[in-house]
Amino acid sequence: MANLRYGFSGEVVEIAPATPVAEVNAALARSNVIVFLRSGTYSGDLDFSGSNVTLFGEGPQGGTVTINGNVTVNGSGNRLRGARILGDLSLMGSSAGITYSRVGGAIAVSGSGAVLLNNGFCGAATISGSGLLALGNAGLQPIVPPAGGC
Repeated sequence: MANLRYGFSGEVVEIAPATPVAEVNAALARSNVIVFLRSGTYSGDLDFSGSNVTLFGEGPQGGTVTINGNVTVNGSGNRLRGARILGDLSLMGSSAGITYSRVGGAIAVSGSGAVLLNNGFCGAATISGSGLLALGNAGLQPIVPPAGGC
């Protein structure tokens, strides 16, 4: 059994799809913040440069938020839950986590202590960071990619 603990603290910032990508990235550059994305499509590349940032996509397990761009996670302790990423995902920061999400492009995990839980990956996966915890991820060997695509 895996022991997963996501501590939450900090200000909650709600963002709508019409929000300019620069404002979204400004929220992701802060530390100790919870960013809540409303249902819809967000166009542009997102960069988590703060630490202890949690991004939640609207919906019980997400699925109503689409990011039409690449997502880069640089800071430490960042989490992403419930989003569909059409581009690539790079987890470079330590102790990053992604759950209940789908990635259409490639995923690269170079940070240590990453957690990947119940995701769908449709592109190539490169894991070079140590201490990875990966459970129930379609498209991450030995599990085949999601039948319905990403």
